[in-house]
Amino acid sequence: MQNSDAKNKTTLYLFYALIIAVPLFFDYSWLINKPLFYESFYLPKRFVFQLLAALIFLYAVIHTIRRGESSFQKNPLVVPVLLFVFWSLLSLFNSMNIQVSLRYYSLFLPQIALFFLTIYLISHADPPSPLSPPTRGGEMKREMMIEKIINVLIIVSTISAIIGILQFFGLNYEHGIKWKIPSRLPDKTDIYSTFGNPNFMSSFLAAVFPLTLINLWHNLNDSKKRLVNIISALIILFCILISRTKAAWLGVIISTGLLLIFVIKINIKGRAFKKYLKVSGIIFLAVIAIITGISLILPAESNPILAELSSLTLSNITFKGRELMWFTTFNMIKEHPVIGIGVNTFRLNYQNYQGGFLNKHPEYIPYLGSAESPHNQFLEITAEQGIIGVLLFLWINIVFFKSCIGLINQIPADEAHLREKMMVIGIMAGAAAIIIHGLVEFPLNLVPNAMLYWLYLGFVMVIQNKQEVRSQESEARMSLPISQRLSYFIIIISLAISLFFIWSSLRPLVGSKIHRDAWHLMQAEKWKEAAVSAKKGVGWDPLNDELHLFLGVANYHLTNYSESLKEYAKAYELYPDYMIPYNIGLIHKKMGSLTLAEEYFKKTIFLRPNLPEPYTQLSQVYKEMGKIDESIDIFNKGARYRKF
Repeated sequence: MQNSDAKNKTTLYLFYALIIAVPLFFDYSWLINKPLFYESFYLPKRFVFQLLAALIFLYAVIHTIRRGESSFQKNPLVVPVLLFVFWSLLSLFNSMNIQVSLRYYSLFLPQIALFFLTIYLISHADPPSPLSPPTRGGEMKREMMIEKIINVLIIVSTISAIIGILQFFGLNYEHGIKWKIPSRLPDKTDIYSTFGNPNFMSSFLAAVFPLTLINLWHNLNDSKKRLVNIISALIILFCILISRTKAAWLGVIISTGLLLIFVIKINIKGRAFKKYLKVSGIIFLAVIAIITGISLILPAESNPILAELSSLTLSNITFKGRELMWFTTFNMIKEHPVIGIGVNTFRLNYQNYQGGFLNKHPEYIPYLGSAESPHNQFLEITAEQGIIGVLLFLWINIVFFKSCIGLINQIPADEAHLREKMMVIGIMAGAAAIIIHGLVEFPLNLVPNAMLYWLYLGFVMVIQNKQEVRSQESEARMSLPISQRLSYFIIIISLAISLFFIWSSLRPLVGSKIHRDAWHLMQAEKWKEAAVSAKKGVGWDPLNDELHLFLGVANYHLTNYSESLKEYAKAYELYPDYMIPYNIGLIHKKMGSLTLAEEYFKKTIFLRPNLPEPYTQLSQVYKEMGKIDESIDIFNKGARYRKF
């Protein structure tokens, strides 16, 4: 029993480390005023996630070998998840850059592994003897384990929300410590907590908020827990409101409505049902009070809610920008409907497809821009993995929500099982918030948010497995004995896989550190030192497009034009930014290759038709080529975009 308790504690501590470190971790070097990383929020989180996922994986392997056998319990999500992974691998054959696509799997596969590891490790918490029926004690261990993980997750979200609220009032760890009630509305990008972006922050908080409400509902009679959960719920909600993220607001509204519907649907009789209705009314009044308080305390010009609601017009630049991205993405899908353009290559294709769309619809030129994602998770999956890919993703979610609803109907509503029933409702609502946010953003591209999604799916499958055992159905468990020779082989392979994923996340992290150093050298116009630094960074992270761009710029200033052109070409392969063909055009013009200069300036105009500089340069090229009429014509076309 003590050995079992030690294993359960180890499992819990590993999950605690994961859900604490990933949301809260980023580059803390600001404490010594020496920022280390260029991407100080995203790459450190990715590294920590992959490191901890590898440790959890290795622990699961060791746990299995010590048991002397591997056992797998069937669950309805196994087939759709594995098919989704398999189909994403097939999209490699259509990728325009296989290296970029392969980098995606170094992050995607640990996420999928986390789903299976969650099921495996929690399902094996204090497992019953194979010679005896499962006991309620073993079930309680698993239920308590999920509950403890969720409680820590709520604490982490509350801390993240507090940091976001402090940023709203001017206390920002990155920009110097200041505290004041803002006389004007802070810029939206100033409120990001430890996530680097308000949309990323609010998406994470909205996915945890339903679990906070469930805790509040279920612990209403416990004064201490009631107070803690009320404070957490209000802090998280307040931060979501001031984040000015309308998609997160919508996610909170729909997920909270979902909670209410299913709490009423479970038909709890007597005092418990009245308790849930009472708390629901209190929560509703608290939300109204928070919104009213924000409106009364803050001046109208610094009210985040009024600011966002006033922009709800179809002519708003955000809406028009979304339209442009979605229409452009539809064109991608039309050309590659079955297998897609390849995972992680949306950003490599977007600029060219956008240029083609703008050529036919110039009315969207004022709203053009660069895009890492179409800001719609479903459209992105369809574009990169084809219609079959998005259907498999939809299948995963349909099976998940169907399982949740089935559990809500099957689990008894008595006091012994009520907590478990409510937990399923909260997890389902949290996952729904992520999916809703995915309609206008890309939460599954973000490490903390994707971690939540796959954890939620795993939790529900654990509870479903328990329910099947409780109802005395067949466990549908396959067991395979592990020989000593096989165990050595498994350990070696597992260690190699773990080290690979850790190394694959460490390389871009080191490259990011060198990127920052090279940037400072570029700012100081120390071109030789910058070239040496950027080349070292490329050695660590050859897929860093900006390091190649730095090399192109540095070599240009060092008059190494052939080397500069080579690095610009590599940078363009990794990210077809509109300024790269413009710079290439400048080099060819300087070298006297006017035909090539013409080609690249035209390419720049195609990608960014509202940029005046390429029109001016192309006009000069035509003038040098003796094409006076073309020179005047292109100069006049660019005149509309010049500011005098």
